[in-house]
Amino acid sequence: MKIYLLVGVVAVVFQMIHANYTTEVSTNQLPMTNTHMRLRIVRMIAKRMHSIWEEYEKRDENTFVGRCLGLARKIRQLLPIIIFLLGVILTKLGFLTLFSIKTMALVGLLLLLNASAFAAKIATAFALKGEHKHPQTVHFHVHKDSVEGYHIDHSSPWEHKSGEAGPEFDWDRVQSYNLYNKLLKESYKRSYEEFTR
Repeated sequence: MKIYLLVGVVAVVFQMIHANYTTEVSTNQLPMTNTHMRLRIVRMIAKRMHSIWEEYEKRDENTFVGRCLGLARKIRQLLPIIIFLLGVILTKLGFLTLFSIKTMALVGLLLLLNASAFAAKIATAFALKGEHKHPQTVHFHVHKDSVEGYHIDHSSPWEHKSGEAGPEFDWDRVQSYNLYNKLLKESYKRSYEEFTR
């Protein structure tokens, strides 16, 4: 009975809203007759609601026979389908979550690589702001000995600054033992001796 009352109230409210917001005017009837028809419908609905309410109050609760719609049985029938669909949905959500996390990790890695490359470029640009220093030239001295003839001697930059002959450096020792340089020097010596004869 409460459902009937609720439906009646909703119908009255909708009828009143429709009466207030209707923009169409019938060409056959005057506005006053349209309003009169609406009021008759509202009165008829109100009478029907009143009779339903009186009938509901007169009933005894002990004589009430309820109807079973079989809702529990329908829910039991639908439960396996619902469980299966929820499982499918959860599986899809799991895969989507996994792929989105993987994508976010790869995007983060690419951003990190690009940011580090950008920082390296900026650091290099700031490091090279000073003067560009050219490397010092290498000095070779050619000496003529009466015994060996011409030979190429390498002197270190420290010898030029100090004016004194310094100790033999590792590079000089390596060059003196280098077989290629020895053969080259001997070749120069032979060609010079043949040239001077």
